[in-house]
Amino acid sequence: MDIFRKKQIDTTEFSDATGGGTLTPEVIYLQKEKYRQLENLLATLKKEERIIVLLKYTNDLSYEEIGNILDIPVHTVANKIHRAKNQLRKKVQQEKGGYFHEMF
Repeated sequence: MDIFRKKQIDTTEFSDATGGGTLTPEVIYLQKEKYRQLENLLATLKKEERIIVLLKYTNDLSYEEIGNILDIPVHTVANKIHRAKNQLRKKVQQEKGGYFHEMF
C-alpha cells in the first residue's frame, strides 16, 4: 500500500482558451457562437452529405466504415466528403466575418 502512496503521478492541467482555469462569460459566448456557426454551415449541406461528414469527423469513422453503415461504395463516400468540404469552404469564403472566415 505504501508503494502506491509514494508513487508520483504526472498530471497535466487543462485550461480554457484564456490561459486561466475558469471559463469566462466571454469564452463561453464565443464557444457557443462557434458551434452555432458550424451548425448553420452544416445545415447548408444535403442530408446525405451532412450525415457522411458527421460520421467522419464526429465519430472518427473511416471511409470503409461509413460505406458499410450507409451501404454505399467507398469512392462515393470520398466524393461526397470532398464535395461537402468544397461547398463548406465556398460558403465560408462568401460570408463576411465569423469564426471560420479567418481559416480560409
